[in-house]
Amino acid sequence: MGLYNKRKSIRTKMLMVFLPILLIATSVIAVLSIGDAKDALEIQIDERVKKELNAINESIEHEFTAHKKVAEAVAAVYRAKENTIQKSDYKDLLEELVTINKNTLGSGLWLEPKVFDEKVKYFGPYVYREGDSIVYTEDYETAEYDYPSTDWYKSGKALTSGSVWSSPYYDKTTGITMITTSVPVLTSAGVQGVVTADYDLFTIQKRIQEVKLAETGFAFLLDQEGMFIAHEDPDKVMKLKISEDEDLKGIATVLSQSETGSAPVHVQGRDYEAYFITLASTGWKLVVMAPMDELYSAVDAMVVKGIVLSLGILLLATLLISLYSFSFSKSIKEFAHNLSYLAQGDFTKPVKVRSRDELGQMGTSYNQVLDDLRTMVEGITANAEEMAKLTELLAKTSSEASVVSDEVAKTIEEIARGASSQAVDTEVTAENIYEMGRLLEEEENELTQLNCATQAIEKEKTEGFDVLKILVEKTGESSKATQEIHETILKNNLSAEKIEKASSMIQNISDQTNLLALNAAIEAARAGEAGRGFSVVADEIRKLAEQSGTFSNEIKRDINELKVNSETAVKTMDDVLKIIKEQEDSVHITENKFDSIAESIDEVRKILKVLNESSSKMIINKNKIIELTQNLSAISEENAAGTEEASAAIEEQSATINEIAGSGEKLQMIAEKLKDTVSKFII
Repeated sequence: MGLYNKRKSIRTKMLMVFLPILLIATSVIAVLSIGDAKDALEIQIDERVKKELNAINESIEHEFTAHKKVAEAVAAVYRAKENTIQKSDYKDLLEELVTINKNTLGSGLWLEPKVFDEKVKYFGPYVYREGDSIVYTEDYETAEYDYPSTDWYKSGKALTSGSVWSSPYYDKTTGITMITTSVPVLTSAGVQGVVTADYDLFTIQKRIQEVKLAETGFAFLLDQEGMFIAHEDPDKVMKLKISEDEDLKGIATVLSQSETGSAPVHVQGRDYEAYFITLASTGWKLVVMAPMDELYSAVDAMVVKGIVLSLGILLLATLLISLYSFSFSKSIKEFAHNLSYLAQGDFTKPVKVRSRDELGQMGTSYNQVLDDLRTMVEGITANAEEMAKLTELLAKTSSEASVVSDEVAKTIEEIARGASSQAVDTEVTAENIYEMGRLLEEEENELTQLNCATQAIEKEKTEGFDVLKILVEKTGESSKATQEIHETILKNNLSAEKIEKASSMIQNISDQTNLLALNAAIEAARAGEAGRGFSVVADEIRKLAEQSGTFSNEIKRDINELKVNSETAVKTMDDVLKIIKEQEDSVHITENKFDSIAESIDEVRKILKVLNESSSKMIINKNKIIELTQNLSAISEENAAGTEEASAAIEEQSATINEIAGSGEKLQMIAEKLKDTVSKFII
């Protein structure tokens, strides 16, 4: 700011002010524009890459779905026909289905041993492509191959629905990278085997190798183990894992931990953004590498253009500001020169007006002010002497009036103090009486509440007597019922003892019957063939005796339990009888207490009646005292207010006279100074 103030040229100051503003404005606009362009470009890149990823993903999933339908069709035919058709029919079916999809290399139907035929252990017709021909073979239906023990057969058999894909593998004989899908053969009897279909990955590999993003962007495909299935470099395909690749191993962890997303990666001295998704059917990772320098080259070009444009704007603004400030400063200098005459008191130098802009308007206003000042100075010179004479007379008169007003003010002030003191005392008395009235009203309210409470107590006492009477009756009925229950339990106890004796007799009869049945069995055995029927009867009698003994023991056990419970109940009922007796005594005591409460309530009612009469008389007297005090207080306040107003008016008048006296003296001094000042102006 000090550097700015030291500059004398308006042109330099304008350049110092406007050029930084323009520089900042153009820089901010350029930065915001570049930022917006970069954000928009990032969105476009993201959408473009995701669109490319989704397109590749959809084409791969479409290929896999079409291929998988070959195996599903064979499984559906077997589920419908099973072994009701011949092996040759399945051969024809496989040959027809393999030709439907150009990337399907082969397909086979593999059944559990002896499912198709009890005499056939291995059933595995297989059809595959060989050049332009379709070849059928049964070479895999051997114990040496033993397809039920292979991984692809076990994984397919373990499914209850859908399909499973094998890991990709490279066939050195054909030079083809392929995968196999396995579909379980399900019937009402369960899993009967597996249908497989081999798929050639050449089309998918070619599709991914053809992906180009900008000039050097590329794509690659990884299996679940991170092995390269497709890449622009064929030396990496089915030979190298991403964790072993020096350039790409930095994103191996990110790819294994996320289903989809992006991550930065540095490859051969260049920065890439790796966008990836996971294939739903196989769990493979599809990755597109986006070169950041090529994709953001448009932003770099915008930066250069922005800098060039900003410099051009600054140069143009400098030229325009210089031209305008030269014309502006010339007019300002002329105006400043005329102002120097005005500063010296010379009102005879007007400004030449050459334009109608703000500077022209300022010159016109200056000339008008100059004319007004000349007229004003002439008038001031004529009136200055007259004002000096009048102020001298005003000062003398106001001094005399000030002395008189001071004496009147002292007298009224003493009267005001007495009236104010009387008003204060009256107000204090009124407040005390108001407080006494408020206390009387509160006492009356409390008496009213006490009357209500007494009536409520009277009502509760009456209701309490009724409840107590019912309680006495219910207590008697409860005691009688308890006594009856006690007697019933005693009778049940006696009955249980009788049942126990009967059970003992049944037990003795059972034992004797069992002994007789044993003797009968012995005699029947001695009788030989003639006693065989009697032996059966004796055996049945023995079984009945054993059952009787068993039931007798159960009855005895139940009777013992019943006796224990009855004895416990008898003891409990004895305790209940004691409690009921104590309850009856408590009820009688409560009844006596209610009688005492009723007598106390009658005494309280008499006292309340006397208090209510006294309270009514006190309220009447209170109202009369309050009315008289209010009248007295109002009169005192009016007197005090009137006196204070008079005192204030006199004080105000005295102050005004003093001010007038002082102002007269000042006016006289000002008039003298004004005469001296006016004499300096040139008119």
